[in-house]
Amino acid sequence: MTVLVSLMLTLIVCAAIWGAETNQVLDDAVVGQPVAADEFHQAFEGSIPINLHFPDAPNEDTGLMVMLHGWGGDYHQYDAYCADWRNRFNCVMLQVNYRGSSKATQPYDFGKYQAIDVLRAMHWVLANHPLNRQRVFGWGGSGGGNVILQCGKMAPNTFALIIEHAGITHPTNAAEMQAGWDRPDRPGGWQGTALGGTKEYPEAERLVRDPIHHAALFNTKVHIFHPDLDTTVGIQHGTQMAYALRAAGKDVVFEIVEGGNHSSAGALDPAERDRKLCTEHYCTEDLLTRRTDGATDFDRKTPVVLPVNRGLVFRVVFDEAGLPSLRGPAPVSDPNGAEHDGEG
Repeated sequence: MTVLVSLMLTLIVCAAIWGAETNQVLDDAVVGQPVAADEFHQAFEGSIPINLHFPDAPNEDTGLMVMLHGWGGDYHQYDAYCADWRNRFNCVMLQVNYRGSSKATQPYDFGKYQAIDVLRAMHWVLANHPLNRQRVFGWGGSGGGNVILQCGKMAPNTFALIIEHAGITHPTNAAEMQAGWDRPDRPGGWQGTALGGTKEYPEAERLVRDPIHHAALFNTKVHIFHPDLDTTVGIQHGTQMAYALRAAGKDVVFEIVEGGNHSSAGALDPAERDRKLCTEHYCTEDLLTRRTDGATDFDRKTPVVLPVNRGLVFRVVFDEAGLPSLRGPAPVSDPNGAEHDGEG
């Protein structure tokens, strides 16, 4: 059953959706404005639409699997995957129209508040559905790979497994593009793609968007797939992310999809010829058996500190209900972080 819902729907309505008959689809007209986005980034329109796919027979072990689309995509990109995996893996499948979805305008957020949007959507789903909180999984492809890795570092105790395919793992600049990280038609690297021309983020803003920089924060298994013939996101993104996680002593599996392009099409191994096949071939056992061994970050409500530069940090903070927001940059000595990050 695929259901489009608003994060402003009441618990009563959500309970009705949970018990609805298989294949019931709510008309698009009922989709409203979901939870408020992080109030410290006023440039965003303030809502986070989501797309939920429920298993046919949810039970006490039903988990949550977050499915994130790429740069310029939207929350229908992986509907076909979700239609299968909701029952295959016994999970509610969550797709999120995080800020910047459906368009690739500049400036592009590039994983900073996009990750907070996703975490807020996850918080809402977990608060309103009786799911097994030890079975929370994250999956993302391309730009969605960047966002799911950002979620993994910002909520390190929440995910039982993170899977990323051909993800952007580092905000590259012009010099890194020329060194082979990215294709020549991106003269400013991915930072230039986000900001225009060859513009770059200030150092703190670049580092808060860099999963490689925060590899030590990850606290779950990460499975990385990257095709060796990917001309959209160079394979260096996958190799460097894997190296950083291994250097930090983390549980990481890195699969090079030989012969595959950005979507894994053309792979030499028939079991790897798209992202769905790769996931099912390599990750099914983990998706059925892995559990976290403690409370989610939404339940812990303990700030997650993201060091950036010159003694400055960002903090993911959680309110009394466990709803996350991002603060900073601020001195590491300031436990309350910044009141505003200057981007709104």
